[in-house]
Amino acid sequence: MLPGPSKPKVTDSRLARPYCACTSSRLPMPWQLQLQELELATDCACGEEDAIGEWTWQEPEGNVQNSLEFSKNDTQVTFHPTYSSGTATVRGDCPFHKDHHHYFEIKMLTDTYGTDIMVGVGTDKVNIAESRYKFTSLLGEDDQSYGLSYRGMVRHGAGLAHESAGFCRGSIVGVRVDLWHGTLDLNGISFFNLRRHQQLYPMVSSTAAQSKIRLIYAASWRASLLVDAAKILAASTTADNAMQKKSKESEMEFDKAEISESLIIRNQADCI
Repeated sequence: MLPGPSKPKVTDSRLARPYCACTSSRLPMPWQLQLQELELATDCACGEEDAIGEWTWQEPEGNVQNSLEFSKNDTQVTFHPTYSSGTATVRGDCPFHKDHHHYFEIKMLTDTYGTDIMVGVGTDKVNIAESRYKFTSLLGEDDQSYGLSYRGMVRHGAGLAHESAGFCRGSIVGVRVDLWHGTLDLNGISFFNLRRHQQLYPMVSSTAAQSKIRLIYAASWRASLLVDAAKILAASTTADNAMQKKSKESEMEFDKAEISESLIIRNQADCI
């Protein structure tokens, strides 16, 4: 019998990682210590030094069975506080402004599991009510939303891309929306032509009981030639630094080669 195809190894760079060490423990422990660790993860403020909050989460109409619980001035959301019977979704309390750059960050406070937990953006046409009693990867099911799964999949229009490490407990997920050029960046995966949507909102969906997220950063700035020039300058500076580093490494390698060659020549002379 011929051996089947070997399973590809997953490298460390492809695994979701927490932002800090506050949630690093995965060893078996008594339930009392598990509760203490969960409280520590919830109270963790790492990565939240630049607290800017231009918007918060909005409780949807008809919060059936209280599937969403809000705290910390509506920046923190607990999905399915008791048990899960489908997909709960939360949306920002205001749409993104046209001709603006937007950036927001979500911190995952609990373990990721279940059908899906997703971070992304969507229009007001996303049917949140229909998925309340259905376990689904809501964001990206159609052309009205874009979503990043904790498993690493990026979805839009029911299509999938597997180019991300996803996220886990303690991860910080950054989302950049550029409504000047009409682009979206979800953990390194880019989408274009977003200006075709009349309105876009930040969104998070979850099927996991007692899963919890917190909005830790939400900022925007008006698009201008000055901003574009600054971005080009920053990219140019980064490229120059990379070239200088590569040039310096090449010089060091050349110096090493010269030293090695001189040692060889000297050793040969000693032998003679």
